[in-house]
Amino acid sequence: DPEIIRAIARGACCTNVQTPLDRQVALDLYGEVLKGSVSRFETYYECPYRHFLNYGLHLEKRREYTVEAADLGTIYHDALEKYSNRLRDCGLSFRTASDEDSSHIIAECVDEAIDNIGNDVLSSSARNEYFKKRISEISGRTVDVLRQHVRAGLFEPEEFEFAFEEKLSDNISFRGKID
Repeated sequence: DPEIIRAIARGACCTNVQTPLDRQVALDLYGEVLKGSVSRFETYYECPYRHFLNYGLHLEKRREYTVEAADLGTIYHDALEKYSNRLRDCGLSFRTASDEDSSHIIAECVDEAIDNIGNDVLSSSARNEYFKKRISEISGRTVDVLRQHVRAGLFEPEEFEFAFEEKLSDNISFRGKID
């Protein structure tokens, strides 16, 4: 193929000529006075291009999204709060909801809670999809136990994630949320 032969010939005759940054571009990237540590200047000495990428463009490694324990806690809390409120909105309670209604509602609430964390990390791999399934299973068992506890006694939950604040003095305020 003549085009491939021409490309090979151009590559064989090519010389890599480095051109310095335009003065104004360098000033915009690094400022009037070049400040830095010994390791920064060593980086420049070893590879000016690497220095440019790190200190001029401020490139960083892509952040790896993972599911942390705090994320799981947020999902569980959010799902249970949504479940409790959804029961109330449907005219149901922990005592009166059927197993079928309860399972359907908690599944929807877990999906919403996962969507609320703001990234698709739980859909990014088979392992995280498994986490998603486990969250749903554990949440389902949790509401089943809560419903059993309510049915066994006289207590009926009235508030969910009840927020409070109490001013103790002019400069001290105490606030929180009761699960």
